[in-house]
Formats: sequence, structure tokens, C-alpha cells
Amino acid sequence: MAETKTSEKEAVAAASATDQSSRIKDLETQLEQAKAKAQQADSLADQLAQANVKAEQADALADQLEQVQKQAVAAAAAAAKAETVAFAEVRNDTKVKLKILNGEGAGGRKAVFCCVNGLEFYVPREKEVELPKCVYKSLLDAKDVDPTDGREVPRFNIQVMV
Repeated sequence: MAETKTSEKEAVAAASATDQSSRIKDLETQLEQAKAKAQQADSLADQLAQANVKAEQADALADQLEQVQKQAVAAAAAAAKAETVAFAEVRNDTKVKLKILNGEGAGGRKAVFCCVNGLEFYVPREKEVELPKCVYKSLLDAKDVDPTDGREVPRFNIQVMV
């Protein structure tokens, strides 16, 4: 009977050792899984940090874009104001009555194009018209080169009406 108790104790001890070995393996598996999840969490934390940095960069770029847009709007407003002033100067300039006579060649009968401060004028030929003085000066400044001797000559034959 003493032998039976010893073998029972040994059997219990062996079973207990097997259970402990199995439990240790389970705990080691759980530890490995926990380490893997911790690595995933660290990786996700790194990705989140990178995403936050990129979000801050995007916010900074959005602020810069907003500033550039404000500057563009201000520049467009300034340009529009300058254009309005320039147009007003041309429109309010003293008027000159004149007639552009027909010229030679294929374009000698076509209307004459002139642009002053962004305002375009098509001046018909052989008709008396009233134009701002700055347009008249621009037409006077238009020159051609004489093919015979190479000197500059007026491009248009203009008659001023008094």
C-alpha cells in the first residue's frame, strides 16, 4: 500500500508537472501574442505620429494657400483699380478730330488698330472721327521703314480737322 501511495503521488506530481508545462506553454504563447500586439500598437502609434506631422504640414500649406489667395485677390483688385484709372484717363483726354487717309497696298483701306492703356480702337479710314489725344499721339508715333532709302516715315497719313 505504501507503494501505491507513492506511485499515486508520483502520478499526481507527473500530472501536475504536465499541467504546469502545458500552462507554461500557454502563457508563453499568450506572451508572444501580447508582444506581437504591442509591436502592432507601436507601429500604429508611429503611423499616427507621422499622420499628425503630415496633417500639420497640410494645415501649414493650407494657411500659405489662403495667404496667396488673399494676395492674388488684392493684386487683382489693385490691377482692376489701375485699369479703371487708365481707362478714365484715356476717355477723359481731350478729343482730336481726324481722318486717316487710305494707304498703299492690301491693308491700305482697312481700319487702323490702336491700343492705348488697354483700350482698343479701330479707326476707320476716310471718315472723320473724334479720338482721345493720346490715341492721336500713338498713331503719329507709328513708323514704317521706307524700302528705297531705309529711313523712318510715318505709317499713316493723318489729317487733323480744326
